[in-house]
Amino acid sequence: SSTFSLNHSTNLSWAQVIDTTKSDYKQILASARYFAKNGEDVEILPNVQHGARDFDYKTIYADLIGTEYEGKCPDLRCTKDGVSVYREVKGYSDNTDGKRAIKNMLNRGLEQSPRVIIQRHPDWTDYFVKKVIANRCRNGDKIDEVWIQEGETENVMIIYKKTEG
Repeated sequence: SSTFSLNHSTNLSWAQVIDTTKSDYKQILASARYFAKNGEDVEILPNVQHGARDFDYKTIYADLIGTEYEGKCPDLRCTKDGVSVYREVKGYSDNTDGKRAIKNMLNRGLEQSPRVIIQRHPDWTDYFVKKVIANRCRNGDKIDEVWIQEGETENVMIIYKKTEG
């Protein structure tokens, strides 16, 4: 894998099989840089369709085996203080309205991880996003974190974090 050091204690790395031509690569890379600059060791992970995998799933995603996310390929593994979490980055098509955009991004993102970074839509207010997340939690969706990203930038903010209890 390749490593990009942002400072002495934090690294951003990615596997050799990352497709840098994918439409969401810039968004994923910017998200990864945000978390790396904020003290996490971040690895951009391969996202290859089933059957076309030219990497060892069991090696890269060992800690997903035996969980409900086994077989999934989230975009990022973020490690801080020895604890790793997976995050999925999602964007939307230019012509998608705000309600459809958030529904699609959460549906697709939560299939990969309970921690999702979604691209802000111009029609959204923070209140609207929080209301959608609260409704989904009430309806049984497993959501641990939702972050909002401004376009393909490193401007990322948390809008929801599950509290214990």
